Amino acid sequence: MGDVGICHAHPSRPNAVGLMHYHSGHQWTGGYSPSHTLNTTHFLHYYLTGDRRMKDIGLEDADWAVRTKEKAGIIKNRGGQLNREFTGPLVCVVEAYVATWEAKYSDLARRSLNWFLRTQEKPGVWATSVYTRGEQGDEAVIEGRYAPLNHGGIMYPIFYEALRHFDSPILRETIVAEADLAIAQSAMSHVATNCAIAYKMTGDPIYAAFCMQCVEAYKDRARKLVEMDPEVGGSFFSGIRNGYIAILKSAAAAAIDRDPKGFVEAEKRLKELMEKGVEQGYEPSSEFPERSIGVIEGYNN
Repeated sequence: MGDVGICHAHPSRPNAVGLMHYHSGHQWTGGYSPSHTLNTTHFLHYYLTGDRRMKDIGLEDADWAVRTKEKAGIIKNRGGQLNREFTGPLVCVVEAYVATWEAKYSDLARRSLNWFLRTQEKPGVWATSVYTRGEQGDEAVIEGRYAPLNHGGIMYPIFYEALRHFDSPILRETIVAEADLAIAQSAMSHVATNCAIAYKMTGDPIYAAFCMQCVEAYKDRARKLVEMDPEVGGSFFSGIRNGYIAILKSAAAAAIDRDPKGFVEAEKRLKELMEKGVEQGYEPSSEFPERSIGVIEGYNN
């Protein structure tokens, strides 16, 4: 995937270098897509094998975001729909910083994350699409609707590493709010990874108990996938989108080891909470066209 799926040279579009081809009939036939260019697996391959080619490709992905950034020093997304067109490149620069400790990655990651967090309507409630506009690129224009856990792409690598390197009150508020929303919505998908982080942050085992519940639910789903049960689609994508399960298992195991009795009590508390019905506290907004929410302040803190 690294050698074939990523553009490494282009005779007329140098800014395509470092981007992955969007999924299509073949790895190399789709258009160039910032949201689908994720270097987490490149670096994982490098860490596990020592293959420096994978590290170089991972940095190549991140360098695209550095090369095309806005004057304001944040990731550029002038028109890519869904907020994953912003968060995909953010994943790449975060991973590159962890691998190299280079300031060009840390500055871009920190400023971009702080800017993006401030586009929320409230912690955990995001616009479908977020664009960088204005002369400096730090004016935020949103489109679609505001809704809880409204992510077009993965956030776990960003949140996990940001707590270690770019910690802030708004980051912590967002993670805990998203964990509470995941429980409220019984969101047994990759967004439940926020519960794993929230458990590590707060020590409240109810978050780990929800992680365990998600794992148990996935076991049944996995069996159905193997059997090609039409109830779950039996698709290839459904079969491979399970990387978050290891994260949830780790959080649950840590909570059980730390306080077995406390974990059992947390499971009871979670069951009562789920049976009672959790107040979600937010109704998604109606769809809206592009609108500016102004120049974002405070993202360089």
